[in-house]
Amino acid sequence: VNHFETARGYGTSEHQMGLAFKNLIAAGEFKRSDIIIQTKVNPKPTASEFRAEIDKSLEALQIDYIDLFSFHGLNKYSQYDLVFNELYEVALSLKTS
Repeated sequence: VNHFETARGYGTSEHQMGLAFKNLIAAGEFKRSDIIIQTKVNPKPTASEFRAEIDKSLEALQIDYIDLFSFHGLNKYSQYDLVFNELYEVALSLKTS
């Protein structure tokens, strides 16, 4: 098993997983590149708010990048154009940072 999934809304899950990964990597049990880390957030109205949620996840997980990012709460009432626009804006900012 090398795929681990968590979410901002799962209480302290990101923090607990982050500590476990940090300790296992430090102990030489595996390399960061050997695992796939997935996390999720609810869509945010602006790219800057969405980016702030990603930054919180990165900090809690104690990692430099997230392999797979998902949205919670998308449904037939979601404004998909706004959600994908915010994702695009964040992707651009990550590419240039």
